Amino acid sequence: MHLRGFSTSDQVHGRADVWHSSFAFMNSKGDILYMAGGVPFASPQMLPANGSSGPSKVYRWDSDVKVSINPALSFQVTSVRWFSQC
Repeated sequence: MHLRGFSTSDQVHGRADVWHSSFAFMNSKGDILYMAGGVPFASPQMLPANGSSGPSKVYRWDSDVKVSINPALSFQVTSVRWFSQC
């Protein structure tokens, strides 16, 4: 799966903010067939744009990550929901 995103943080405190993402692969009823997440789905470290605290600049990120879904379920996937938290 290829991820392309833009991330920013309104208020960075301390060293850096990182957005951690996970993905729910769902069928047409909204049932989750497979969840993917973890370290490969993390944004770059977002540092304060002007010193030691405050908002970050906007970071662009591109990442290729392997998702191993059961082939028997793959044809049932009709949507993917992206969740993130910092």
